[in-house]
Amino acid sequence: MGAGDIISQTVIEKKSFKKIDYKRTLQFSSIGFFVGGPALRIWYGLLNKHVGSSGKMVALKKVFVDQFIFAPTFLLFLLISVFLILCLKILCSFMRLFQIKKCINNFVYNLYS
Repeated sequence: MGAGDIISQTVIEKKSFKKIDYKRTLQFSSIGFFVGGPALRIWYGLLNKHVGSSGKMVALKKVFVDQFIFAPTFLLFLLISVFLILCLKILCSFMRLFQIKKCINNFVYNLYS
């Protein structure tokens, strides 16, 4: 997922390599490494175990099961993961804002007491 993010930033967003958002790339890489990688490893292992590993009909069955059962579920799981990272960033921003507001209130209270 990290390579896809770099391609997105350079080709679609037309950023130079000097202006790539490496923090964002690291976040996408983390999702791929900790969420996508293990899920795909387990899924394809289960697919080989239950559907088989050779033959023309086996390949068609695997494609069908993969595209109509796993892909929608996995896509939803990835979108939820990205959403949770975004919510965590927003929550951290609000926490910082609240702490700054609390410091200002304490300063003003101490100034006038």
